[in-house]
Amino acid sequence: MRKTPNGKNGAVSELFEEFIEKHVTIEGIAADFAQLTPYRRLAMLEKFAAYVSPKMKSIEMDVSHESVSPDMFTLMRHLKDSASQSESQSEN
Repeated sequence: MRKTPNGKNGAVSELFEEFIEKHVTIEGIAADFAQLTPYRRLAMLEKFAAYVSPKMKSIEMDVSHESVSPDMFTLMRHLKDSASQSESQSEN
């Protein structure tokens, strides 16, 4: 069975577009955004960024303990722990 272009999906898209045009304003979005916690604001900015900038790929680094200064190693461990905590909080 082949779908026709702009069939059922086109009708849904049109309804959604009409809803957005009638009920969503920049002022309303700004007001809602201002009421978010700093963490939620940052999470929303991260989601919006995907629409305006290319997504960067993460890389794995193999850093031996001997080649890194103690201060740098402490900083990297702190960043890794913070990222793990952020991921676990966002899952809740």
